[in-house]
Amino acid sequence: GHTGYKSVHHLPTNRGFEAFTGFLSGAQSYFASDRWKNGTPYDNTEYSTYLYGNDTLHAVANHPPSVPMFLYLPWQAVHLPHMAPPDWKGDDYRGMLWAADVYVGALIQLLKDKGMWDNTLLVYSSDNGGTIGGNNYPLRGYKRTNWEGGMRVAAFAAGGLLPDSVRGTSNNIRMHIVDWYTTFCHLAGVEDASDASPVAPLPVDPSDPAKDIYGNTSWPAVDGVDVWEALTNPGKYSGDDNALHSSLVLSSQVVLNGTYKLLVAERGDTHQSHYPFENGWEQPNGTWVQPINQTCGLVDDVFAHTVFKPCLFDLATDPREEHDLSQEQPELLNALWKQLNTTWLTYYHSRTPAHMLGPCNSKCANAWLKDHGGVPNHGPQCGVPGCT
Repeated sequence: GHTGYKSVHHLPTNRGFEAFTGFLSGAQSYFASDRWKNGTPYDNTEYSTYLYGNDTLHAVANHPPSVPMFLYLPWQAVHLPHMAPPDWKGDDYRGMLWAADVYVGALIQLLKDKGMWDNTLLVYSSDNGGTIGGNNYPLRGYKRTNWEGGMRVAAFAAGGLLPDSVRGTSNNIRMHIVDWYTTFCHLAGVEDASDASPVAPLPVDPSDPAKDIYGNTSWPAVDGVDVWEALTNPGKYSGDDNALHSSLVLSSQVVLNGTYKLLVAERGDTHQSHYPFENGWEQPNGTWVQPINQTCGLVDDVFAHTVFKPCLFDLATDPREEHDLSQEQPELLNALWKQLNTTWLTYYHSRTPAHMLGPCNSKCANAWLKDHGGVPNHGPQCGVPGCT
């Protein structure tokens, strides 16, 4: 879900993928019929992990072993609503995880049977911290929060492409999920993966933070870095966990600089539901411990910037974010806050020029969706065949 689908031209099969099975909207039933197959709605109610897993195995089974392949498999599991496979008895969360694990195992075995595993890199990563059913212990917070429990995630890499020396080891070098794009491009032989705009953006203007420096002719270059050497030869970095990213802006409220983290406000301005207990630490048994006399990271219900009381943490000595340093190091706090605000002036608000969207006609598009077994408003509204 959340792939972006205002126009037919945004669909995966019009963005470089040869095939696509999935859904376009947000959370839905694991048995929902509101799905898509390539460029049209797909009325199929098979349990989603089985559907996506079987489609994946079929695609790999029919792929020539000598031809390079990129496969993106974002499981619906274990996202809400928690729904176990129909043949599972017991805890729903464990059932969802089990089904995904079975198919990952089948995929790996198939790659080995086809002689492809030795030249494969498999990356398995979460996109955010855990929420109901998950547990981010010992880190603070939940998914959708700015605490480490919401932003720092587990990931692993496997495959025959990895040297024996790093198999079974851990790597604490700071990486960002955007780095995978650049890394994959490097492994595929792409010399320049920046995708830089041929037209330079306008200069930022600190006095006008709402200024759009991009318009419809510019965009920011990809700022991910190639992490392959850090994965395969971590000893080169001599214990410098921040060697790849000395600084990272994670949201409009969070910046990392060296070992320090500035958290301007919690919760983030996401317009999602939020509960006070998410500011605490979930224990292994599922109970929560709350901060005593929290004085930073607070924000009122309307998210007014005038009431922000930022937090400052040293993650090297305080990975659980228990000791706010904002009062002890006000100069560092202000420097990081300035860095965050200055960097955010270059934020790119997604947009697609009209000539790339195609004609937008919601009435016609929704009629097309209904005629093809889809759900009105759960598919493209622009560039739809037959709509002007």
